Amino acid sequence: MASSSTYRRFKRRIGQLIRRVQTGVLPSASQISSDLSELLRDLQRSTQDEPEVAVETALYLLETMPRVFLYLDDRMGHLVRALEQVPGFLADVLKQEAKNKLSVLDRAEVMERVFCLWVGDDSGYLKHLGETLLESIVTREDEDAVIRICTEHLRHIPLVFPAAQGEKLDLDRAILQADRHRVEHLLGQVYASRNKSDYAVIVGRSHFRNTGDAVDLIEALLASGERSEARELARRVLRRPDAVRKEEVREIYEAMGEEPRSSELNAGILAAIDAFVDEPAWEAFQSLLDAVDGCWEAIREEVLARLRADGRHPEVLLRIYLDEGDILEADGLVTTQAMDPKFVADAAYEVMESHPGNAAGWLFIAAHGMAKIARRSNYLKAVEFLEAVRELSERAGDQESFSDAMMAFRELYGRRRLLMQLLDESGL
Repeated sequence: MASSSTYRRFKRRIGQLIRRVQTGVLPSASQISSDLSELLRDLQRSTQDEPEVAVETALYLLETMPRVFLYLDDRMGHLVRALEQVPGFLADVLKQEAKNKLSVLDRAEVMERVFCLWVGDDSGYLKHLGETLLESIVTREDEDAVIRICTEHLRHIPLVFPAAQGEKLDLDRAILQADRHRVEHLLGQVYASRNKSDYAVIVGRSHFRNTGDAVDLIEALLASGERSEARELARRVLRRPDAVRKEEVREIYEAMGEEPRSSELNAGILAAIDAFVDEPAWEAFQSLLDAVDGCWEAIREEVLARLRADGRHPEVLLRIYLDEGDILEADGLVTTQAMDPKFVADAAYEVMESHPGNAAGWLFIAAHGMAKIARRSNYLKAVEFLEAVRELSERAGDQESFSDAMMAFRELYGRRRLLMQLLDESGL
């Protein structure tokens, strides 16, 4: 802990800033920002002679100033820009001190204090301190310290299980989930620096499943060398109009560069494409992916366009869309192409939790397909699908739309007495 007269002098200057605000003498945000910038310049001059003072003063600024800023109008962002200088300054001091063999700075303690400020921040001013920790890591001991700090913190965060079917996480559980993710993400980045990217990928996949945010997963895949999977995931996200952090995904995707064009692929790959399109099947598609060896994005549009033009195997096309998570293309295909009703229903059950609205529509289409063939087993399947739609509509509070759709269904098949009887027995 710093105790020199220099530290006391800096602390008094910070205290004067705080008192000016707390006593009602409210300076402008730009004035406070200017005072902070001047203080940091003075602090930088003392770094070489008294690094411990520089670190302690920077931490004191981070501990006190965010609470003071709540009193001020910072619509122009002056305070944010001023405080953003402090973490970078702190990281520079820590990196410089790592080279000093005579340093008395307790680096592990400093990192733990920075971590506590980061996870305890509710002002939004300290959200970049996680990056500060990463930038401050120079030695193996630094890595060990951050891993220990993160692990200890995670040990005390309750596990947050998924919300019950049809419900959302309450605010407290959502905050716990977000807290756990950002600490796990930091831990994954530290492990990645040791060429152990698996943890970061696992954390990224979990976060993507829970929130739809793919940024961390794409970055983790790139760090682990899985460039092709990262590219395909980014492409899928960018095709979704409601994608989370879409602009950030676009920036990452554009930075990846171009894949080889199909015209540059070798004859063996082109032959594999022709073989798959001539006799498409899911197993053949997997063989094609093995043959192209990471170049699927380069040939994707050409292959899918040929499958759509052929029109004989929409089920394979639907399976590809579902495997890629491209629900918009899948929905367009189901609503425009005739397919095996059972296959459509299976697809609906697969997306029921993530896209209940699409699932309901697909099950209705499947029910129509089964009802067209006058056979008891088909009618029973149609009723099963309609019961699932009813459950979805009740969960969504949209019983009126379901009732209207059932009236139209009954009117269309009203002459099929066995089907009507089975509907009556199910209360449909």
